[in-house]
Amino acid sequence: MPIRLLTLLLLTALTATTAKPNDESVVTYFSRKLSNHQYVDRFNHTQFHLPTANISFNNYPSNLQQTSASLQATPALIKSGEQTTVTWSNIPNATVANDWIGFYCPTNASNHQYIDWIYASQLAPETYKTGSGASLFTLTDTRMNCNFRYFQEESPTGKEGKFNLLATSNTVTFQAGSPYHGHLALENTPETMRLSFVSNYNDSPPEVLFGQDPTKLTIYNSGTSKTYVASDMCGPPANDSESFVPPGWLHEVVMNKLIAGKTYYYRFGHNLQNNNESSSSSSSILSFVASPKVDPDYAFHFVVYADMGIGSNDCAVGTANEAMYQLSRPNNEHSELILHAGDISYARGASYIWDRWFQLIEPLATKVPYMINIGNHEYDHTGYSGQDPSGAKGNGWHPEWGNMGDDSGGECGVPMANRFTMPKQNTSNGIFWYSFDYGSMHVTMISTEHDLTPGSEQYVWLENDLMNVDREKTPWLVLSGHRPMYNSEMYPSDFKVSQHFQILYETLLIKYNVDITFFGHYHSYERTCTLAYGNCTETGQGTVHITIGSAGATLDAAKLYGLPWSKYFDDDFGIGRVTIANRTHMHFEYVRTKDHAVKDDVWIIKE
Repeated sequence: MPIRLLTLLLLTALTATTAKPNDESVVTYFSRKLSNHQYVDRFNHTQFHLPTANISFNNYPSNLQQTSASLQATPALIKSGEQTTVTWSNIPNATVANDWIGFYCPTNASNHQYIDWIYASQLAPETYKTGSGASLFTLTDTRMNCNFRYFQEESPTGKEGKFNLLATSNTVTFQAGSPYHGHLALENTPETMRLSFVSNYNDSPPEVLFGQDPTKLTIYNSGTSKTYVASDMCGPPANDSESFVPPGWLHEVVMNKLIAGKTYYYRFGHNLQNNNESSSSSSSILSFVASPKVDPDYAFHFVVYADMGIGSNDCAVGTANEAMYQLSRPNNEHSELILHAGDISYARGASYIWDRWFQLIEPLATKVPYMINIGNHEYDHTGYSGQDPSGAKGNGWHPEWGNMGDDSGGECGVPMANRFTMPKQNTSNGIFWYSFDYGSMHVTMISTEHDLTPGSEQYVWLENDLMNVDREKTPWLVLSGHRPMYNSEMYPSDFKVSQHFQILYETLLIKYNVDITFFGHYHSYERTCTLAYGNCTETGQGTVHITIGSAGATLDAAKLYGLPWSKYFDDDFGIGRVTIANRTHMHFEYVRTKDHAVKDDVWIIKE
């Protein structure tokens, strides 16, 4: 009896409804933490909102009309990601433990509509009882003018739940036209490279100056701009206009007529021909290497990971640092490309998270192309708004054996589809499924959140893409998606999904000799043997499956089914480093970020 069928029979009783725990907190704007040091969840009402019932406000408290309380933010003009110091003084009755400071955008937002809030006692535990204090706040651009407000509860007067507004700060403004969140992506030919970035105005077109000499950026190109609003998305909380932080203007410029393999220097922004790089509307001078030509003997390295976000903060930073180390290694050891196999920012409807995540990866993504898959936390939805940018009907793909719910918090791929542009082919579908060549490698990027049944639009595209790969030109064939078809962690409903993926499209992987797959979804690392239909085979006669969902989201801490095809497992944070040595030898290494150690590796050798 085939191992896959035997596995299906043995585990039928286990594969009921249990899915991976959805325990990743959507961090608040200030990344507040609870007393147990866990992050406050933005969408947990009891955590995020003030812990009082029937909250109300007095803008002009009768017993405090003569107060001289003050609140000041300095500097008042900042760039995204910069800090401002908030100072307060002359606060009466400051021994009240419930004094809190809220952050509001726009400045005329009602007192109930805070972007975030925090107790004064948490900000200045040693001085707040004296009625004064100061604290640093890191602010990401909201594309609105903002202010801070200081509140005090009317206690112990018997009016708990009613707050007096004691002071409002000066207006905090984000620098108009300042470009940020730059990221590169491959186009269809080595002669081109796409640059995307964000700014908070659209008064002039996005521009890039580039060239091979950093002192002579003489080649000029301009591009296009777009944006999206809360009502573009499929459901709450993403389409809640009261909590939505607008993304600003999303700009794209294509750099063309590049020479393969050459280093190019560039800066991007607005009005570049009329200013220098010190201008607030220009980035600093950056660099990248133009893509190689298709060449079966091209040797190179690249980085792969999945499930990053910012919810674990230090762990995601560790991933970014390890990836930057791999991009910056000397001589010919540096990586030239990043593949991120889904679950990107974990915004799940909290729009400001996208700003925070792009700020984290910008140093990487302005250095090498950053190529992405869609994940369940960017796409899965249950809303019937008709806004789905992938063109899927109704509320997307929800097979009876699946566990695809509302994991995106109503986003349904809208932020992803607007913030990223991937290479286009006639039958590809934007960021959802597409492919590209890089040197000696062909990469096929699929969506495991869309219909993959034989005869479906994506399945037809997938088979057509795989069958048309010229292995004489690109001998290495890589497939990347989000949900794996082989993973041995004990999450029964996800295991059921993986079994159905084996039935749906593993035949294509074997038929067209896919060498290796990269997936995430499980927050861990796992490598299989070379596999064909659940059986370990000789190297070069099947596919090695890698789960690399260890880039920063919470770890799984799950038990394993103990299946014979699972060859290495690690429940820790790490990334993958791939070396294509030549047309017959590929080396995969799993690098653990906490100690930079290579904990697992495998060679794939072809005849």
